[in-house]
Amino acid sequence: MARFERLRSWWKRTFNKENARKPMFWVICAGILGAVIIVVGSVLWVTEQPFFCNSCHIMNAPYKAWSKSTHANVRCTQCHVKPGFIAMIEHKPQGLKELWAVITKNPSKPSEVHPPDNVNCELCHKSKRKVSSSGDLIIPHEQHTKLRGLKCVDCHRWLVHKQGTAGSRNRPPMIVCYKCHDGKKAPNRCTTCHTEKNVPENHKSADWGSTHSAVQKQDPAYCEKCHGWVKDYCTECHQRRPSSHDPKWRSNHRNVIAERGKAGCMFCHKDEFCVRCHGLIP
Repeated sequence: MARFERLRSWWKRTFNKENARKPMFWVICAGILGAVIIVVGSVLWVTEQPFFCNSCHIMNAPYKAWSKSTHANVRCTQCHVKPGFIAMIEHKPQGLKELWAVITKNPSKPSEVHPPDNVNCELCHKSKRKVSSSGDLIIPHEQHTKLRGLKCVDCHRWLVHKQGTAGSRNRPPMIVCYKCHDGKKAPNRCTTCHTEKNVPENHKSADWGSTHSAVQKQDPAYCEKCHGWVKDYCTECHQRRPSSHDPKWRSNHRNVIAERGKAGCMFCHKDEFCVRCHGLIP
């Protein structure tokens, strides 16, 4: 209480009518106000800069990846804090918890650093785009973000702080696309998205199912141009039971072998498999 009274007494002595008539009084007030504005402004500016984030050692790796990315000229807060002065002011008190954690030597990755929202991305990127910059992908962004409610980061996950599986920081890997484009939620035909990837002519031949393995062995890169987005892409089909293996397959398979030979069988089965039933290798 005594401290409050002393403060009140100082206020009355300083801000009275007599002092208010002195020019020097207002010069001092203006100087104090200017100093406060400079200090606060400097603090706000410094805490907006990427080097401030990098001052905490747990952010060194994300900072290093950012510095080599396509977004190296974009500040952390431009992506991770919603636009506007109010959002910035709301974020600053949250940052005090991070600062306290560093001071007490108990740092962890800031929980308040959320993935960028669409509104942040659209400060630079327009959602009107319908074709990729390379021109080989049909990608109507508004259908994904506004009609489907997707966030930009649902597809573009490896832009800044991590490199994608295919070594690209810009283009989403196809495995991300297939989470929706599975033929049920969204169409999965190649030509739905790819302008230059119509089904090759050799894929349309009647014997492609039995001859494609020879093509793959001769030129693996030919297959990987389309299928290489997933590791061990052959197993996607070959781990499934073939459609020909219906309930009558046990009695009918000899006719198929007589017509086509057993090369197709040997892709999954070994000679010993035949011995289990036939007692010998056919």
